[in-house]
Amino acid sequence: HNTVKEAKMIELDEMMVNIAKQYLPKMSNCSDIVDSADSCFDDPRAELLLEDARPYFIDRYGPSKVKESNGLFDVVVVDALDPEEDNEVSTKLYTDGDFLNSLYAALSDEGVMVIQVGTAPNIHDPRADRGVYAKREKMFNMLEKHPQTAAMLVYEEAHCGF
Repeated sequence: HNTVKEAKMIELDEMMVNIAKQYLPKMSNCSDIVDSADSCFDDPRAELLLEDARPYFIDRYGPSKVKESNGLFDVVVVDALDPEEDNEVSTKLYTDGDFLNSLYAALSDEGVMVIQVGTAPNIHDPRADRGVYAKREKMFNMLEKHPQTAAMLVYEEAHCGF
């Protein structure tokens, strides 16, 4: 967007970035933005950090950290592993209160957060707090109870899975 002053992408998997650059160049095409590089990855406003975003936020915005010295975000987009994946990384991303608190602490006063939360359950699935959707439900509960959640808009459609 032409009003963006800086953008920071934090990605753990460098190979994924390289594959995206090579095979999905249209996804990072900034050639239609005045004074921008052809590839958003090459734009001077863009900063790519190849590291784990969870410790990045906890280390900089967790308890007892001076948030303003680290810079605050107007928008935080979390697009990570699906919560229904059965692994430690997914569990930590979607059930760790310290991580969620650090995301909120990283936001400016008018900041917004967008979180990709996997596929939507359908009527044939067990209760949301059971089975493969338990981590997703726990994150929803943490978000709903968090004092900094001003609004929570959820788009779900049972046919959205791939």
